[in-house]
Amino acid sequence: MIKLTYLAVLEPGENGSYSVYFPDLPGCFSYGNNLEDAQYMATEAVNLHIYGMECDHERIPIPSNNLSKKDTEGNIIMPITI
Repeated sequence: MIKLTYLAVLEPGENGSYSVYFPDLPGCFSYGNNLEDAQYMATEAVNLHIYGMECDHERIPIPSNNLSKKDTEGNIIMPITI
């Protein structure tokens, strides 16, 4: 089995919450009430997203090594390996 590592972008919200998205995986996003929850939810979201793509016989995107300034500025970047 091949392991892939996608970069998750965690955008700080109100009251310590975080919105989560993956620039390499359009439509893959989540939310966490705190940083730990956001990390857990990001892992769950990317696993389900890739599983759905596999079931639909879609091409799995190659993970990027770098993200744009728009994605990184003011956000937390977290690698998620599946």
